[in-house]
Amino acid sequence: MSWLARLQMWDYLISIAAVKRQQSLYEGTLVAQGAFSAYLKEAIEKAGGWFPVVGEDIVLTWGILKHNYRVDYQAKAVGFTHVPVKYAGYFKQRKRWARGLFEAFRAHPTILIEYRGLSKFIIFLNLFFPLIDLMIMFVLLPGILVALFFQFYLIAGVITLLLIPLALLNVLQMYQYQQRILGEIGISVSKGFVSLILFLVLYSFIQAPICIVGYAEELFSMKKR
Repeated sequence: MSWLARLQMWDYLISIAAVKRQQSLYEGTLVAQGAFSAYLKEAIEKAGGWFPVVGEDIVLTWGILKHNYRVDYQAKAVGFTHVPVKYAGYFKQRKRWARGLFEAFRAHPTILIEYRGLSKFIIFLNLFFPLIDLMIMFVLLPGILVALFFQFYLIAGVITLLLIPLALLNVLQMYQYQQRILGEIGISVSKGFVSLILFLVLYSFIQAPICIVGYAEELFSMKKR
């Protein structure tokens, strides 16, 4: 398994699973992945079916939510997927995911008005994802670099360090939950803690620039590849 694949394993195990579980508590998981989802036929019909877009799963899910259906996540319904093992494949995949977010807002511009579910606020937060990725690349990363090499701590300083234990505690909690849930159905969880540390330290900086490219391509209606 390549190191990139190992990092994605932690992404699915901790980040994506945790986000979907949290969204499901509000009865509105924002992306029902096409690889392993079950739908009501009438919900798909009301949502307009699958759109000819690169992020067809999120666009369909938001259409279903707009008609005020529940979209739940079942943690014990386990499916496995092949992840990109090389950076080129990973770049294309995550760029598509980023474009999918913009496609969803374009396809359903009134979702924040029509959707009455508890996840409305979470959908609203998605508007800030591009800003967050820009902040990671052009504020946080430079701030860390100048703190390390020039001892300038205005951007990344003591407060940043204080957040690390909280982040680790959160990750540990998510890991233990996933370990318990998967253990109940006979699936062991990886203990590759070196790759976990790399995931925590590097993954956002690997993913953010790809997302920015995806946002820009969709914003300027560039050819979908």
